[in-house]
Amino acid sequence: MRALILLLLVLFTRPAAAQGGVPARPGSIGVRLGNERPAPAVRLLLAGGPAAMAGLRPGDRILAVDGRPTDGLSGRQVERMIDGPVARPVELRVGVAEGTRTVRVPRADLYAPGAGYTQAVQTPHFIVHHRADGGSRRFARKLARRAEAMARRELRGVDTQGRRAQLFLVPPMSSQGDLQGRQEGMVPWWGTWVDALPSEGDELASTLAYLRFGEPGAAALERFGGKGLWMEPAGELHRYAVATLVTMRVEPDATPEMLARITADMTGTSASLRAYVRERWGDRRFGALWRSEQPFADAVRAELGVEERELFADWREKIYTLGPRRDAGPGLETFLVALGWGAVIMAAGVWVARGKQAG
Repeated sequence: MRALILLLLVLFTRPAAAQGGVPARPGSIGVRLGNERPAPAVRLLLAGGPAAMAGLRPGDRILAVDGRPTDGLSGRQVERMIDGPVARPVELRVGVAEGTRTVRVPRADLYAPGAGYTQAVQTPHFIVHHRADGGSRRFARKLARRAEAMARRELRGVDTQGRRAQLFLVPPMSSQGDLQGRQEGMVPWWGTWVDALPSEGDELASTLAYLRFGEPGAAALERFGGKGLWMEPAGELHRYAVATLVTMRVEPDATPEMLARITADMTGTSASLRAYVRERWGDRRFGALWRSEQPFADAVRAELGVEERELFADWREKIYTLGPRRDAGPGLETFLVALGWGAVIMAAGVWVARGKQAG
């Protein structure tokens, strides 16, 4: 019965036909900011969006928004200051290599990146943006059904607080222009591109993580990795992480400070750290750490009750018990296996020798 209700809900949901479907972000300028100090810097720009058209570039620092200084604010806080009524431009004081300049940027309702995305299928957890042709519409409905069923299965009992993830459909037989637009377009954490015939887990895992935990703070995102490896079992991630560290000649007694520096650059190890925090402290406290706007060390202290150094040391001990260690000799299990094989080989030798004697 639940499946029938879900099917009817999606099939009879009318696609939104507007300038670009349902706005992915209303009243914005198409910019993502980091958490640099003293003022956040531009990290990503939506290709063809208002900020890019106004001449902003990655690395530009946003010093003030409509005359209000941004000193000490996080990138997310400044983004919220920038968002506002579409009819009113926002005035930014921008720090660039040559000094500072003031620029007025028109706000706009930002839709799915890419020309032609004028339709959207909506479900309780997803908005699937697609083009107006019949093939894209049919595939979008199939994708919406599959995504919604997966969300209901994976998020049972989770309060998603009304969040809906955005899926941007790449139609079958995409042209090179589509792919180029896909690479240039800025797709925020709460959205992802989905190719025709996607693999269910890999394509939708990051959006399920967004529905469960919300949008990450910049520091947590840097430490815990991006949109990949959310569906992998924790044990597999830990083994992958220690194998990577051993390959890189990172010793089991590496300092927590060294691990903190290198983990941010390796998706597998950061995903292992993410899984470890969820295992040890649970999803509720992980979610609070994930969404925190504080620097990572402060957020760990506030949300987990430990120091960052202690977190990395405990994680190191966890993963090195699951993978190879150069400083450890063979364990008891290895010794028993070798002894067993030795007995088999010896017995085979005795059998062959007796056969020769009998001959």
